[in-house]
Amino acid sequence: MTTRLTAFFLIALAVVLALFSVTTWCLARSYLYRAADERLDLALAALGSAAEQEVRGIEWEPREHRFDSDRGLSGGGVSWAVYDRRGRVIDAFPRTNHDFDVLQPGRANDLGPAETVVAQGGQRFRVLARRLQASPAPSGAGEPAEFDASPAFDEVTLVVAGSLEAVDRTLARLGGVMAVTSVGLWALALLGGRWMCRRALLPLARMTDQVQALGAADYSARLDVPPTKDEIGVLAAALNDMLARLRESYDRQRRFAADAAHQLRTPLTGMLGQMDVCLRHPRPTQEYERVIERVHGETQHLARIVEALLFLARSGAGEMLPNRQLVDLSNWLPGYAEHWGDRARGPDLRVENEVHSPLWVNVQPILLGQLLDNLVENAFHHSTPGSPVVLRLAVREGQAVLSVIDRGEGIAPADLPHVFEPFYRARDAVRPGTNGDVNGVGGDLSGVGLGLAVAHQIARSFSGQLTAESRPGAGSRFELRLPIAGNPPAVRDGAVPALTSS
Repeated sequence: MTTRLTAFFLIALAVVLALFSVTTWCLARSYLYRAADERLDLALAALGSAAEQEVRGIEWEPREHRFDSDRGLSGGGVSWAVYDRRGRVIDAFPRTNHDFDVLQPGRANDLGPAETVVAQGGQRFRVLARRLQASPAPSGAGEPAEFDASPAFDEVTLVVAGSLEAVDRTLARLGGVMAVTSVGLWALALLGGRWMCRRALLPLARMTDQVQALGAADYSARLDVPPTKDEIGVLAAALNDMLARLRESYDRQRRFAADAAHQLRTPLTGMLGQMDVCLRHPRPTQEYERVIERVHGETQHLARIVEALLFLARSGAGEMLPNRQLVDLSNWLPGYAEHWGDRARGPDLRVENEVHSPLWVNVQPILLGQLLDNLVENAFHHSTPGSPVVLRLAVREGQAVLSVIDRGEGIAPADLPHVFEPFYRARDAVRPGTNGDVNGVGGDLSGVGLGLAVAHQIARSFSGQLTAESRPGAGSRFELRLPIAGNPPAVRDGAVPALTSS
């Protein structure tokens, strides 16, 4: 990562430095060339003012025009020349024309407004030209020889030139300075950037070493969190939270496996003990029947435990519940309460419906009945016969709420957060016959410690929430909150959804 980050920023920096250097050099070149052209343009204007426009043509007196440095023509590397229409030199400065050897014969009339010309010796010049024409053109004018002082010409070309030696020297020096500066900055960024990347990623390397040193079940270790509040610190804190959750899950799974083994071993031990006693010597037929009945009962109990464990495992893995459908709780709840009528404490169950219109939820009716069976049986186990157990339906905060309320001994505050954990045992088992289960388990799982855990998982499978409230000596309230479904189907008059069996 250090190499990739450093390479990326070095490439980006190299591109930026190259673009900056090229742009600066081009701007400097444009400025210097423009300054040279302005200087030559002033010289060309001064030279043009020396040409006299007469009726019979343009008059130029060779050898009589002398321009000092104040007029911008001599000195400073500026030279000039005047050509006739055929490209022959009429006048020039310097007179020897050795310093102005930048044009081939006849080329003066082909020059543009401003050009860069390379002389025969390799020196570069900036050349400006201007053509002057007489109007009307004089007739019968003679053609002067070189430096001939003819009085008039029908057309002349004024040319000024300035050496680019100083400009090229300045540009070369600027290019060298920019190159050295760019390379120096790039090298400094290479060293400093790599050092910064290594320093910034050092906590990540330490975290990697610590993670590699962790054992398969070493969930108690924690990673060092750097003091900086950057992404690496957030990552370290998140990994520590994950390790804490894994530790909690690992401990919970160990307790679950130990409790499950204990619960499975108890009926198996009873079954083996009954059969061993039965097989020691011949017994009457009635004795065999009695043992078989007891073994059958233990087998059914064992099967229910296995089914509950399988449900918890599947629902914990996110298995979707089959056959979910829309159910009107206002219509479904009275029918559900009827199947408790033939139970010993059936008369203690009361239904309170605060909703006077259809209330649709998307559930699996059989599992919804199993959930309520566990809660109602739990309430019966922990309340005295004759005390009411209320099954209440209401709507709160846009959700359907099913509550099971009893007036039993309640749940201790220390046990209340753990009531939905499988096989959890209360610290004080106040009611005989419950094996210390918190609030029992209800239904066919009585005494096992799985009833409330199964109810909790069923609620989650319905995208709902099951909560518990309790005060010791004042009873308990279990609330099931379910999302209300929209667009319910039409229900035929008198139709009642299927009810669960206990």
